[in-house]
Amino acid sequence: MSSLATQLPKPLRKPLPLSATRARQNFKAELDRRARKLRTGHIPLQTYFERIGKALSSTCPTCGDAAETVAHYLLTCPTYSLHRAVHFRTLGFSGRNLKTLLNSKDALRPLLNFVNATGRFRQVFGNVEAPPDSDEDDDS
Repeated sequence: MSSLATQLPKPLRKPLPLSATRARQNFKAELDRRARKLRTGHIPLQTYFERIGKALSSTCPTCGDAAETVAHYLLTCPTYSLHRAVHFRTLGFSGRNLKTLLNSKDALRPLLNFVNATGRFRQVFGNVEAPPDSDEDDDS
């Protein structure tokens, strides 16, 4: 049974501070939520905009070569080839497929760094922070 807040001494009435572990979990959950938007295709790319009637064409605005899909943006758009080489190199060959880029925890940091470097979604999302290097899920 808990005591009523009014019965507690004043210093004990404040809510408990957020632990470092919980703050890290909240941060990772928010990153996962943002990454899921890429996986569902509900991302501000021309193909999505055309589908919802916000653009006349699905053609990639940076290269004009193909429809701007998630696959085109992440894997084939010539405009972002240098960013791809820099940010996905640590993933090796597996960094060349959507399954890895959109589902692997190891790919989350390179993926978000790529998104930030291209600046393609900065107007909508701002800079997306990459997860901390630490893989620890608790402080015990």
